[in-house]
Amino acid sequence: MIENFLGFVKNGKFKLLYPRTETAYESSTRLTQDHMNVGRPIMELDLTEYEEKAILVSGDNHGSWMYGVEIIEQAGPHLTSIIKQIFNIDNESQ
Repeated sequence: MIENFLGFVKNGKFKLLYPRTETAYESSTRLTQDHMNVGRPIMELDLTEYEEKAILVSGDNHGSWMYGVEIIEQAGPHLTSIIKQIFNIDNESQ
């Protein structure tokens, strides 16, 4: 089921912030534009350009992978700073 997810990119990995899960921010979720069962190896999205930014994505979340991902929005520096404070994201950790 396609839903929207707020996350933060740290070390090239997407850390899911909202909606919260039991393992929120403890592990990363791999993002792909591919859909499940494409019949070839899944291509993970390169998130380099979103490093240290909050992003809003839509996709079909299956735990360690999120399929059919579209990056909807990236937060600017001010909003990213607020999101980091709200979700207690420390620059030196994770």
